[in-house]
Amino acid sequence: MIAMGRLGVFTVAIGSAFLAPVFGLALKRFSGVEPLTLQTFHQADLIWGGAIVLSLILTFFLRETGAAARRAPLAAPAHWS
Repeated sequence: MIAMGRLGVFTVAIGSAFLAPVFGLALKRFSGVEPLTLQTFHQADLIWGGAIVLSLILTFFLRETGAAARRAPLAAPAHWS
């Protein structure tokens, strides 16, 4: 299972915020003046499929930079002093 850090949550939230209007416009464009059908939703869902693929690719190139990325330094064993 892939652990999702803050960067992953941020990426999903921003992606959803930007793609929701695009999805709505695609639904409107694909349906024209006709009522929305299942086929219209299937065509518009390609946008979300592309967004998922893009986000998976971005996870390999973006790094976590917040507190979750910082690790506590390892303490030397007591017998080394």
